[in-house]
Amino acid sequence: MGRIVMALCLVSGGVLYSQAPNQSNALRLVVVRDSRGVVQGAFQTRPQPYAATSHLPLGVALPKERDHHTEDGLVVNGFGFYAWDEGEDAHVRVFVLLPAPGEENRYLWTAGNVEELLQRRPIADYKLKLGEKCDISEMKKLGISPMSLQLDSKLPK
Repeated sequence: MGRIVMALCLVSGGVLYSQAPNQSNALRLVVVRDSRGVVQGAFQTRPQPYAATSHLPLGVALPKERDHHTEDGLVVNGFGFYAWDEGEDAHVRVFVLLPAPGEENRYLWTAGNVEELLQRRPIADYKLKLGEKCDISEMKKLGISPMSLQLDSKLPK
């Protein structure tokens, strides 16, 4: 399998899709929607569980919401997503994307190589069955309207 490159999708921009083959060759997509139900992106589940060196197949920036902070004061830059197959289910891990140590504590998606400027902090783990949908309620703690996740077998409309 080739290197998975992080797909960036601005909330105000278009929808991006990222795919990599899974072991069963069945199409299993995690669809990410904003609080209004608008698709922000989708990506195929991976056969391998998340590891610190894994590339996130989808990142969603928050260009219109730059004033949100974590409890420890770091500026929320967006969210990253990774999912892997666990039998018939998919395990989805959600990350908040924050300025990396040594970087200025500000919104950084407008500067250079964003992957090098941001650190990932896991905020949620979900197990989804095909067709199941859930809200990412942990986003409320950051003052952000929750996005939702859905495991599907086809591209969203």
